[in-house]
Amino acid sequence: MLSIVGVTMERQDMPFLRKRGLVAMLGIFFLFCLSACEREYWPQRTWVTNAAENKSKRLPDGTLRYEKPFDTWVDNPKLAEAIREEIQEKGREHFIDRYEFECKPRPAADFCADCLSCTAIFWQWALSTSSFIKPGFVHRGDARVSVEIGPGTVVSAMTYWTK
Repeated sequence: MLSIVGVTMERQDMPFLRKRGLVAMLGIFFLFCLSACEREYWPQRTWVTNAAENKSKRLPDGTLRYEKPFDTWVDNPKLAEAIREEIQEKGREHFIDRYEFECKPRPAADFCADCLSCTAIFWQWALSTSSFIKPGFVHRGDARVSVEIGPGTVVSAMTYWTK
């Protein structure tokens, strides 16, 4: 029995209220975690963007070793093959629109009416593990991509990586 200023109440266990309190605390914690999130750019991964990437591996001394050199144009047959297959499956216009290439007729290609010279910039992203609450992506560099399309299904591609 509990007595407060002459009023007597029977003490009751209230497990229902304790459960509601726990649910309320978990709900507040969940909302707090969501408030740390914000809309971020999550890059679209495709075979073409993967082929353009400059992958790296960490050496025992902790430095990164990249597959392609920086600040120089490099022939990229893997990217050329990915682009050729994308064009064969979905067409040139779809490819140009999807990857936002800027294309113009190839200079000095009077003999080739369907030849194009195209350029684009792909950003390379890496998963950021700097925050447990707010994971995301970190910009690791840009790939300038130059593609020569035509005649027919012939495609050649070069990349120029900058950090």
